[in-house]
Amino acid sequence: MEIQHLRRQGLRPGQIARRTGIDRKTVAKYLKRPVTNVIGPVVQVSRQRSSKVDPFTGYLKERLEAFPELFAETLYYEIQARGYTGSARTLRRYLARARTQRPRRIYRPVETPPGRQAQVDWGHFGTIVHHGVVRHLYAFVLVLSWSRQRYVEFTVSQDMATFLACHARALAALGGVPAEIVYDNAKTVVKDRVGSVVQFTPDLLRFALAYGFKPRACWAYDLESKGKVESAEERVTPARAGAARGLQARFEAIGPAARDYLKGLAAFQHEHLSDQAKGILELAGTYGSQAVLQAMERAMQFRAYGLSILRRILEKAEREPGASPALPTPRAPFFLAGVPALQVERRDLAGYALAGGREG
Repeated sequence: MEIQHLRRQGLRPGQIARRTGIDRKTVAKYLKRPVTNVIGPVVQVSRQRSSKVDPFTGYLKERLEAFPELFAETLYYEIQARGYTGSARTLRRYLARARTQRPRRIYRPVETPPGRQAQVDWGHFGTIVHHGVVRHLYAFVLVLSWSRQRYVEFTVSQDMATFLACHARALAALGGVPAEIVYDNAKTVVKDRVGSVVQFTPDLLRFALAYGFKPRACWAYDLESKGKVESAEERVTPARAGAARGLQARFEAIGPAARDYLKGLAAFQHEHLSDQAKGILELAGTYGSQAVLQAMERAMQFRAYGLSILRRILEKAEREPGASPALPTPRAPFFLAGVPALQVERRDLAGYALAGGREG
């Protein structure tokens, strides 16, 4: 470029060679090239290569605009069900470019009104000699989220009987029952979980029903989701927490009804929730996601949840296509003259089942 510039200034090849220190033949060779009228830097335009993500960019942009916090793994299984054949790494590279600004987690104090929430946790205080035996010493801690009033009871066991007895004494000492109690992921609280969908232990659910509060489990490996009371006890490892969220992402990628069906599985206490979810994913691999989704939608019409239920529906549909009876069509209400109007409330039978088990 400097040679052409000096030539435009009126210098001859020999003068250019002496000025630049370049051989005269080399200068002559460059001067034989056609001279353009554009003066300025040369801009290199990189050729954009096509990617396997390209056919799905419209769908991904819509999903990110609606839910910017979606995990890459969730989106991977969603577009994979739509025919994506690329790798998860290729999708992550695209998402890194597509996210103009990833929402950062903002930590704010969690303030709740009086009577709304309490939080429960265990503390460990070494060992003591109890009745001549060396035992671990634990502290059951229940804290009211608004007033920070707390109840502490030292025990030598964390079994279910001790856990629920500590609850009863704590609520009696505090003189009331909060609307919800937040827990970590202890075995006495969580039977199983798939991501954000929690399957609580039957004993805790019966106790909560009797006392009238709602149990809630904080995120695994997330200390900040609890806040008021926290111990340094053993936590779920990040790998296990990530595996649970990955299972939820694969399950919900089956279709729109999958999330509601997963919640139903957790509520109806069949088997471990993760085992049920994995089994249903195997059914999706055998019969196809669309067939499993249709089976879920039909089962939910009758509040029927479980791996074996879906398997029976799919087997019958394969064996006798079109044999499943049509769902009843909703009919408009009608009124008879002189007949008093009645209002009927539809209730979840699971609550009666729990109450009946407690009375028995």
